Amino acid sequence: MTRPCIASGSTRQTVVYLAMLWALAACSARAQGTEAPESRPAVEIVREARSGPVKGTIRLDRDEVAIPEAIQLTLTLESERGVEVALPNLDEIIRDFGVLNVERQTKTDPDGLFETLTLQCSLDPLAAGSWTLPPIEIPYVDERPRLTGETGRVEDKLVLAGITLTVTGTPADVKDVATLPKPWPKTLILWAVGVVAAMLAIAWWARRSRKPAVKMARRLAPLPPPVPAHIWAMAELSKLLAEKLPEHGRAQEFYYRINAIVREYLERRFGLRAPEQTSEEFIVAVSRSGDLIDRHKQLLQQFTAACDPVKYARAVPTQTDIDWVVDTARGFVEATTPSQVALIAPSTHREAEVAA
Repeated sequence: MTRPCIASGSTRQTVVYLAMLWALAACSARAQGTEAPESRPAVEIVREARSGPVKGTIRLDRDEVAIPEAIQLTLTLESERGVEVALPNLDEIIRDFGVLNVERQTKTDPDGLFETLTLQCSLDPLAAGSWTLPPIEIPYVDERPRLTGETGRVEDKLVLAGITLTVTGTPADVKDVATLPKPWPKTLILWAVGVVAAMLAIAWWARRSRKPAVKMARRLAPLPPPVPAHIWAMAELSKLLAEKLPEHGRAQEFYYRINAIVREYLERRFGLRAPEQTSEEFIVAVSRSGDLIDRHKQLLQQFTAACDPVKYARAVPTQTDIDWVVDTARGFVEATTPSQVALIAPSTHREAEVAA
């Protein structure tokens, strides 16, 4: 009688032991299966470019995305008044992502000197991998009369560099149980097609009849004059100082941009091709310029010598150095601002002579 009891007790303990092992293995597998993968914080990507009177900025809220999340893209184009800028069609440019929720916005600054076009959308990744958004070209047309009295049509384009993104996950991650929709009645489909066709025909006719009127209005409307060089430079300096880059540890970027403002002012004011020159070429061009007096030439040489160590050698400027660079740039613009008499158009001079 005792042996069956011993055998029964031993079998019962073995079954309990195996059940415990199975439960531990199941919990471990479940824990490993539900453990979230390590992720790093998203890094914002910003690309900027300038071409003549147009400045472009493209901003992505992250450089890595996991399906089914989307990336937020913001494209900002700032142009001087009177310059026509064409917004790109992102659907035709970006083919590796779905372009959704496109919003456009136009804003003019209080002084009426600049116009800002903003395009916002969401990029929906279609597959995992490393993808590169192609460069975005922004064509623009400048038909404004020059300060010299010359007229002409200038066509150019701004190019924003491509951006590489990383997409993780697979489209299977977003699949779910779905029910097939019921087929529509044939009559309803034909009716909907007819309505859409009629609306497209009306839109085409309205667009075609409107084009001649729009072209004639553009020809008759006077084009605004270009922004004077000194007004443009002072506005750019004010915007740069408002960003407080040195206070945020971005002194090198600050020196790059204030140096670029002074050089572009020289190009707009005196026709020097300063933005495209090296420091050595810039000093030679300034020394040979007949539009600058010796004091201004020496001041520009000192300004360049103060900017180069911070731009190229990452020297850390003091607050006194920064104040000197700002005061020098602003003082040079004020000292070379044309008088009000020089800004009067030739026709106005003739009217004044006739009145006299």
